[in-house]
Amino acid sequence: HSLESERALLGGLLLDNQQIPGIMLKVSPEDFVSDWHKRLFSAICDMYRRFSKVDPTIIANYLKISEEEIKNIYELAVECASVRNLQAYADIVREKAVQRQLIGISQDIVRDRKDCDNKIAMFEKKLSNSIAKPSISPIERLALFFEETAAEIRSIEVDTCRSEERRVGKECRSRW
Repeated sequence: HSLESERALLGGLLLDNQQIPGIMLKVSPEDFVSDWHKRLFSAICDMYRRFSKVDPTIIANYLKISEEEIKNIYELAVECASVRNLQAYADIVREKAVQRQLIGISQDIVRDRKDCDNKIAMFEKKLSNSIAKPSISPIERLALFFEETAAEIRSIEVDTCRSEERRVGKECRSRW
């Protein structure tokens, strides 16, 4: 993440309101790492939509914040090196957000892969146990094999569905 870019972007938006619409097309509150920055960016966007004018005083009144937070907003504006770089700051904030999302997806894939590997090993063990049972007929072994296979497939699909729900935040319907 780049807290410096987040701070520079927010401070610049307080100084140059004309760039807010373009930045709103590139960046969303969720792209910020800091909860305070998410809240502040949301407030800047809300106030711009309402009044087409944003400054530290308007934001402070809108957020109903402490003196320390008001001081922080003014510091953002003062610290901004140049409003000419706002598009670059926005690109950095967005790029870092995408990187964080990709890392999260990668971690989900690794975790799901480990779960699948464990299920495959368990399935192989059940399969070998099923085939090794001499007391049942070949047709009964085959039927047992198919029942266990179907159960394992249902289990994998349900787990995959749950993982997808965690990743995208939407309910997933299993075919089973």
